[in-house]
Amino acid sequence: MKWKVLILPLLCIAAVATGYVFAVRGSYHNSIPTPPRIIRHTPNAAGSQGNLSPVQPNSNLQAQLMASIESVVQSHPELFNGAKLNSINVEDGEVSLNFSKEFMQVSEIGDTGESMAQNALLNALSKYPGIVKMSVLVDGQVYQGEHNGNWTDIPVRDVSNSSEDAQ
Repeated sequence: MKWKVLILPLLCIAAVATGYVFAVRGSYHNSIPTPPRIIRHTPNAAGSQGNLSPVQPNSNLQAQLMASIESVVQSHPELFNGAKLNSINVEDGEVSLNFSKEFMQVSEIGDTGESMAQNALLNALSKYPGIVKMSVLVDGQVYQGEHNGNWTDIPVRDVSNSSEDAQ
């Protein structure tokens, strides 16, 4: 009976300490730094500053994108079934994700599985303001989903939010 009296306060202290750590430091996902905005002013025909447009990312941003996508794939094995991200290409704000052939198994889950996989990838990319579109390739060929069609030129965020990204 004495050991129960000692263990209960220790468990309470551990629970409070854990809550304190998450309250002060945030969850794991909140501790990942957000990359800086990558935009430049492009002059319009009159020579004044015009629209904001994405800048070609450097290798550091490409490495961050690769790590983000690999993290999504590893955290959702039920969706990606061992698919590997072979390469990533960023050009004019469009990201092309080239996966291994195991990615084809996404279509076997059905349209909900395809949507969940697509949304997981888009969510990871939406954290990077300079990225506006996503395309998914499998061994260099555009992925043709059985339920959602071609996975090419997919907007990363809702068009109605694009004015917020430019500010």
